[in-house]
Amino acid sequence: MMALYTIYTRDLCGFCDAAKALMDSLSLPYEELNLESHPHHRDELLSKVPPGTTTVPQIFVGNLHIGGFDDFKVYVEESVQSGR
Repeated sequence: MMALYTIYTRDLCGFCDAAKALMDSLSLPYEELNLESHPHHRDELLSKVPPGTTTVPQIFVGNLHIGGFDDFKVYVEESVQSGR
């Protein structure tokens, strides 16, 4: 199955780990792009997020930017778990 979700992360990031754990618990397919292991993804990320966005994780559903972990939790509660 193709990953519907994309999560930009870095090493030693508790919120990144929490977001991935939430995705795993809901069996949501995702692609992780670690900015430390693969720094070339940084420019790609910066072209997709609002100016001034500097934190990770940054989570996308397809091309839709959800935001960070807190934003993703709200998205999950409102869209995924409610079946919308």
